[in-house]
Amino acid sequence: MRCSGNLLRFGIAPTTLQTLAGNLFKHADIWDREHPASIDIVVGHRGYMIHVKNRKRPGRQTMPSHGVGLRNVRKRMEYLFAEDFTMSEMQDEQSYELTLRVEIFKN
Repeated sequence: MRCSGNLLRFGIAPTTLQTLAGNLFKHADIWDREHPASIDIVVGHRGYMIHVKNRKRPGRQTMPSHGVGLRNVRKRMEYLFAEDFTMSEMQDEQSYELTLRVEIFKN
């Protein structure tokens, strides 16, 4: 996990990081040294961004995904930040990325 900026400036919704880290251990190939799994948190003047990136485990998943954790993160963020956040996912057969942005102070 890498963090930059003033982490005390904004609150991160409860259990968000726990869910994202848990998903890494559940679905990511955390032993791939060439493509290390990562969670980056960047805090700016108007909000913050959390970016998760990992290679998927090769072969069949031992722990199936039902999407409950990420649905709960989205619902929690909608409740707390309404239209002041976005959450996007990109994935293919080998990799997964999630970007969550919160922009509280808009122009």
